[in-house]
Amino acid sequence: MSASLEDRLHAMLETRKGKGTFRSLKRHRIRENSDQPDTAAKIDFSSNDYLSITRSAQLKQIFLDRLAESTTPLFGSTGSRLLDGTTPHHSALEDRLSAFFSYRSTLSNSAPSNDSALLFNSGFDANVSFFSTVPQRRDYIIYDELVHASVWDGMRANERRGVPVSRRRAFRHGNVHHLTEILQDVIAKEQQALQSSSTARKDDLGMIFIAIESLYSMDGDLAPLPQIVRALEALRARYPTLINPARVCVIVDEAHTTGIYGAQGRGFVHEMVQRERERSGGDSKIAEWVQVRLMTFGKGMGSQGAVLLASPTIRSFLINYARPFIFSTAMSVANVIAIESAFDTVESDEGEELRRALFKLADALNAHVSRLIAHLAPGARHLVSTLALSESPYDRQSRDPTPIAPLLTPFPHELALYLQSCGFLVRPVVHPTVPKGEERIRICLHAGNTERDVRQMIDCVGEWASTKMKTLDRAKL
Repeated sequence: MSASLEDRLHAMLETRKGKGTFRSLKRHRIRENSDQPDTAAKIDFSSNDYLSITRSAQLKQIFLDRLAESTTPLFGSTGSRLLDGTTPHHSALEDRLSAFFSYRSTLSNSAPSNDSALLFNSGFDANVSFFSTVPQRRDYIIYDELVHASVWDGMRANERRGVPVSRRRAFRHGNVHHLTEILQDVIAKEQQALQSSSTARKDDLGMIFIAIESLYSMDGDLAPLPQIVRALEALRARYPTLINPARVCVIVDEAHTTGIYGAQGRGFVHEMVQRERERSGGDSKIAEWVQVRLMTFGKGMGSQGAVLLASPTIRSFLINYARPFIFSTAMSVANVIAIESAFDTVESDEGEELRRALFKLADALNAHVSRLIAHLAPGARHLVSTLALSESPYDRQSRDPTPIAPLLTPFPHELALYLQSCGFLVRPVVHPTVPKGEERIRICLHAGNTERDVRQMIDCVGEWASTKMKTLDRAKL
């Protein structure tokens, strides 16, 4: 007799529990810092509310004022975007985001425009929509090995009619040299195909899509975007008909940098473009190569949903072919108004103050972590460590300040529980989310945290490591 559905699923869940990878929903009362009166609530070093914008009184008032002014029904959108779900609010927000995130003025006349905006209910939907439809069978997708799960799901959905597995290539995380090697391998294969066939033409070659994130959610490091573009420019000089912005499309997922980096929170890519323009005094190569950006609203923007920034042609293609867009009910007008209100706040003086506070804390956290690692007893250094320095887009020799900081440990659950007992909400991250042997706790900073709380949390990590080392030493006796 075969097992019932309940028995089968229960057995699979028990297997996951045995491996230590079981997931469950947990609820915690949280506060921003120890100055707030709810002493039973844990200090938030876990959520993605990087700017602490969800607690902004200004944002709340702007939202209420906008709600009161709206004459459009607020609750529900009554249909998909293609049917009855596109209201004046949806269109106005897309126009606003198109103008806000645009770096069109930095483009040369020959570069493709990427200042057209399309709203999605989530960043996950946007990535799946793009990667399941836009790349075609003759194309290549080259992606950072740590790119978001939604990109992987999009590529899998694309597999039957689109890019085959053999044309999907991962490069080592943040490794520009490995990316270049893969591109050179693609070039060599294409040159061989052109030489071996009398009918093959360069026009028959497909696109090359390069997928990266601006800030990686588990490693907390920034993409070496300027170095990637310099590598593409070097290949363009050698193979101008095979490697150029008309054929190579760089896609940057800015989920963790929207609202945080760049002028008024325009994002990491926009900041890199502006820095390049200031140095060169002319057009931006980054703006030429990065033709698609994904900005999300569920993290630094304190809302939900996402926008894909691309050419008008890509926007129209997604409207026609992307199933998550076509068959999803549009986000409610109330949610659109919440996003508009969040941008009002992020663009304001308050938004600038929040960004400054966040990066000041990020610098402080890096300093406290360095101090902790330096003062750990030699025998305890395997208990807490940091990832190796990655290549900095700012050409720093030290760790870039970002709102995400992983601490590697072979005992992530134990350390997380200890920090929670000290009043700090920090989460463990384990396989399969991260590779085996790279288990960690992840610290997420918020503008509303205080340096005192950051220092005390890192002191608690040191206390745990000292106690744990003594326990391990006794076990050896």
